[in-house]
Parts: sequence; structure tokens; C-alpha cells
Amino acid sequence: RGKGNADELLGPDFKGVRVSDAYSAYKNQQGPHQQCWSHPHTKLRELAYSGALEEGTREHCLMTYKEFSEIYAKLRGYIQKKFDPEKRAKQKKDLAGEILEFGKFRAKDPKKLRNVKQQFQDYTEEWLTCMDYDGMPCDNNKAERKLRHFVIKRKISFGNKSKKGHETFEVLASVLMTYWKTYKDSFFVELKGLCA
Repeated sequence: RGKGNADELLGPDFKGVRVSDAYSAYKNQQGPHQQCWSHPHTKLRELAYSGALEEGTREHCLMTYKEFSEIYAKLRGYIQKKFDPEKRAKQKKDLAGEILEFGKFRAKDPKKLRNVKQQFQDYTEEWLTCMDYDGMPCDNNKAERKLRHFVIKRKISFGNKSKKGHETFEVLASVLMTYWKTYKDSFFVELKGLCA
């Protein structure tokens, strides 16, 4: 997950827009960057329904979560429509104002909520990079969902004990996922044939 991995993956000639969370190894690469909206959305949802917070603080977090969700939904709606530079510029300006208002600290904000708001203050421009491009997503949900089962596997097994184990897992995962994508309707039948 380090910067070297990102450098190798992107290569020296990468001209696209990167979409990631605020992890510095990815965020500090050259070129335009879009902050992922799904990460703060998840954090705010967890706060809104947290049993560890006092009722008044939880209600405040729930209202903040709803406010954020409305901005997020509005942004997704804009980027799904046909790209019109003039219209997008106006929409972007309006959204920037809403983000600025959302990012203000309030007296009832718990520390975790302040941390989320701080990211919106620190990376104001990077939350709306997607508005400058046609077909640009505002989150990396698609990639996250593709990797989710490997993340769960890593958490359950605590990773691999050796470099050899890591390399073996990479090969097996590649073969299995290729079969899964190719033979979704007959995966187990095809897999049995592969192992025979």
C-alpha cells in the first residue's frame, strides 16, 4: 500500500485522474486527484448510528450525516448527466458553497466528526475534481467492492506468514477470480474440472 506501489501501478506517463481517500501515498502523486466521497459517507453513517455516543450527540451526528448524504446525492446526480462545461461550473460553485458550510465546526461535533470535516477543509478543491471531467466518478466504490473479499480474507487470516505464501495467494486469487468472472453461472463445475 506504500507510495512505491502506487508509483509502479501508475507508471511515469499516467495522465488520468486518481480517485482515492486521503491516504498520503496515493493522494500525493502527480496530477489531478479526486477525494473519495464514500469513505466519509461511511464514517458519518457509523457515527450517526453509534451506540457509544450520548443521545444528543448522536442526533447531531445523524443530522450531519443526512446533510452530507444530500450533498453526495446531488453530486452523483450532476456527474451522471450530460457534460455541459458552463452548467457544471455553476453546479460546482454551488456545491463548493455547500461543502464549505458542511465543513464548519459545530459545538456538538465529536472528535471523529471534526476529523471528517477537517478533511473537507484541508482538501476543498479535491472533493469536486470530478465536476471538471466527463464521466468521472466521485468515489472509488467500484474498485473497493472488487477488493472487498480480499480485505476480509486478510483480516480473518492476518495476512500471509511468508513471501512465498503471499506469492502463492496472489496466483490462486488471480486464477479463481478469472474463473469467477468467466464462468459465473457454472463456476463450481468449471473449478472442479480445473482441479481434476
